[in-house]
Amino acid sequence: MKKQKFDIYAYGCTYVPNKIFYSLTISDTSITQYAMCLYILYRTYGKDLDVAPINLDEFAAYAAEDDPDKIKKQLQQLIDKRIVLCLEVKPGNIRFYKINPDITQWNDKNLQKLHGTDVWRKLLANQRIQKEWVDDLMK
Repeated sequence: MKKQKFDIYAYGCTYVPNKIFYSLTISDTSITQYAMCLYILYRTYGKDLDVAPINLDEFAAYAAEDDPDKIKKQLQQLIDKRIVLCLEVKPGNIRFYKINPDITQWNDKNLQKLHGTDVWRKLLANQRIQKEWVDDLMK
């Protein structure tokens, strides 16, 4: 029997580089910050754009947060950690964001714990994360 090919793009799936997705999942971010990063990934990689114009109201709606000041503070923390880059500001409080594709620039304590380990070096070399590497992280 022939193996049937499965086209993920027919179902609206988005390709996100493994090193970004994996680093984001182990980074020291709050659930709100994680949701904001996923939204940026959706608006950039999902729409095949380099940067995405997003205002604070969109972030608030996506992260189910009513307080715009809290969203602004959470977003600023992501920018300070260099996980998110704000590349341009337009009138009407529209800013252009993207996830920093160079994870070595991320200033994150969980990723810094991995720095210098085999897992980190292999991740940066774009090699696949294997089960034994993940098991080493969980020890």
